[in-house]
Amino acid sequence: MLTLEEIERIMDLAKGEWRDKSPDRILFGKSSLSPTLRQHLALQITYREKIARKYPSLSSLGIFLPEGITYEQSSGEATARYKADTFAPSPFLVDGTGGLGIDFSHLARRAQRAIYLERNEDFATAAQYNIPRIMGESYSPTRVEIQQGSLLDELERLVANGMEMLYFDPARRAQGGARTYALADTEPSPIEVCHTLQRLEYQGRILIKVSPMEDIKEVLRQLPSVQEVHIVQSGDEVKELLLYIPTLSTQSEATPPSLIAVQLSPEGLVVNRFCGTPEGESEQPHHFASALGHYLLLPGAALQKSGLYHSIGIAYNALPLHPNSHIYTTDQKPSLFLGKCHEVVRVIPAKSSELKRLHQAYPEADFSQRNFPLKPVDFYKKTKIRPGSSHRLIGTTLLSGESVIIEVR
Repeated sequence: MLTLEEIERIMDLAKGEWRDKSPDRILFGKSSLSPTLRQHLALQITYREKIARKYPSLSSLGIFLPEGITYEQSSGEATARYKADTFAPSPFLVDGTGGLGIDFSHLARRAQRAIYLERNEDFATAAQYNIPRIMGESYSPTRVEIQQGSLLDELERLVANGMEMLYFDPARRAQGGARTYALADTEPSPIEVCHTLQRLEYQGRILIKVSPMEDIKEVLRQLPSVQEVHIVQSGDEVKELLLYIPTLSTQSEATPPSLIAVQLSPEGLVVNRFCGTPEGESEQPHHFASALGHYLLLPGAALQKSGLYHSIGIAYNALPLHPNSHIYTTDQKPSLFLGKCHEVVRVIPAKSSELKRLHQAYPEADFSQRNFPLKPVDFYKKTKIRPGSSHRLIGTTLLSGESVIIEVR
């Protein structure tokens, strides 16, 4: 088990005489350092550049990583800020799976009282080093507590002490290290945590971060009390799903949940938002475009993850090209769209004869596809077009079944 003094020494070495040494030199070169210190020091050097990219405003503070997994599963700064902006403040917050402490530090800034709880002793010790640095002037040992323990073991005590909001991020790796995505296989299981809280007659709020790979329909089936699913996109990727339960309820009492897709700026501000419900989706008529309009809309990752395909068309006054394409067309350019909007320039049938001479008009082009018979690598090989940014081509299939290539700008 690491001590706080050992962590401080490791970080001093990482910033000082070992700063420019390679991880291999640290691990295998001659040194008086113990094997344990070498391993931890090499880990800090290995992840230094990754930390700077993921936590740009925190990297200069010297965050200590007890294990690589704490970096892999921790939230980035943008998504941590979104949680704090959306679900804080709280009179009594508990982060039941503290980890690296990024989410906790952002949420705790707006809590009257906050407890970081972590079952892994080394992670909890690392939090004693990291959290005061991350929180800065917002940190107060009388308001912020760092505890080591298991969430399921501590739930009864926390509820009795007046916990108002519980946040947790279940571990998504099995004991052997393989990734797992099913809710029941994560640790602690959200299903078990919610059942335990229901038995304890917990009256507060719950926020659960789960993998973006989770099937939303299945999640809602297993956790009927979830009232909001936040699909959080940063850059071009969905980084996480957030399950929000304002109050636990039985399946018969539960109201229809909202699916909220958001796109964040690098700073964590919401630049685009779309909200719908699965029930509203099933009520929408299924209409498709009979011809291309002036604009092509390609939903971003968060919109696609929502599965609200018919609601998207209604909201943006657009029609989908095909049931399996998830590309829309409209004559009216939307002022805000959670995805990419392109002006249609030309539509080319994807016939063999057209493909053979396509390079004459487009010697260089950026090509992407949705529901199209050729993958980009095969398209470039078949057409002899060079990858590049001179033109933008999109391959897809229309409702008639015809495959086409659409030039856009």
